Amino acid sequence: MTAGIRMKRRNGGCAVRRQCGAATVEYIVVLAVMVAVLTEGGVFTNLCNAIREMYGAFVYALSMSWIV
Repeated sequence: MTAGIRMKRRNGGCAVRRQCGAATVEYIVVLAVMVAVLTEGGVFTNLCNAIREMYGAFVYALSMSWIV
């Protein structure tokens, strides 16, 4: 900020209300791109399958722990 010029801060620290809205739009755009990348090409499906397999192995090991 230049000396002598002060902007009133409203809405939790945003100098201008449009700046707060711009940050929200940026977050929404980034989130939309991430969802598009994860859902396209089966990345999301592969991730779910890997988690399912690892959870199955974990539950199996947990059920066999009484034998040891």
